[in-house]
Amino acid sequence: MGRFITMPSEWVLPPGPVRGFTQALYDWYKAAGRPSLTEIADDIASHDALRGSASRETIRKMLRGETVPQRWTTVEAVLTVLCERDGTSPQGEPEYSEVTHGQRVKRLWDEAVEAAHQAREPIMPNPWAQKDEAGSGESTRPVTVAEAEAQAAIEDAEMAHAADTGQVSAVATEGGDRRGLAQQSRGSGLGAWPTASSGQAGRGGWPTAPGVPAHAWRTNGSDPLQEPERNDPFQDWQPGTEWAEAVEKSQYPSEPPF
Repeated sequence: MGRFITMPSEWVLPPGPVRGFTQALYDWYKAAGRPSLTEIADDIASHDALRGSASRETIRKMLRGETVPQRWTTVEAVLTVLCERDGTSPQGEPEYSEVTHGQRVKRLWDEAVEAAHQAREPIMPNPWAQKDEAGSGESTRPVTVAEAEAQAAIEDAEMAHAADTGQVSAVATEGGDRRGLAQQSRGSGLGAWPTASSGQAGRGGWPTAPGVPAHAWRTNGSDPLQEPERNDPFQDWQPGTEWAEAVEKSQYPSEPPF
């Protein structure tokens, strides 16, 4: 007699419909005296009344919970041989029950087939595009940490951009009548003060928005969504610096640009 098959542990085959079906079939395997796979396959091949068949490998996978046959006739063939080896048949009824052995195993097989089919269904991509039943746009599955961080970065950039736009608008509105407003021509407001109308770029080479004081607002680098940097005109007011030289050449050489 060859090596008999053992029931897989719950770690290998977790509780559920597939394990329930496998356990029911394995109980009949034990009741039949744990015949070898060759003996079971030979009994099926020599049984004229059976509608289905099963190979040694198929039988092994069924008893180990590695497969759930798509056809009931395959399960019925294995169950019939095992029941007959135990001295009964699939049509027999357990004590105090109106359900036959075959009906019970078939019910468990139906549930296992359904569970195995659902496990093979693909996962919907793009969780941000998923909608719930109410159409609120909330994701219907847990979002990974990487996806949450990516979405948060996008929202932070949008908020920073909105704050940038609002600050520029406020400065332009409140400072409209102050001395030293930037020229609305092609000058630059991120270098010398006040902005020259000749179009010479100052420090950073960024054009000043129409009606915005040159010292009021500037962005870091070339990305307008980065965190803005406020510029204090007194901070760079040191003799010999580019800032001081620019002011000395301007129409306000004797005082800071206010």
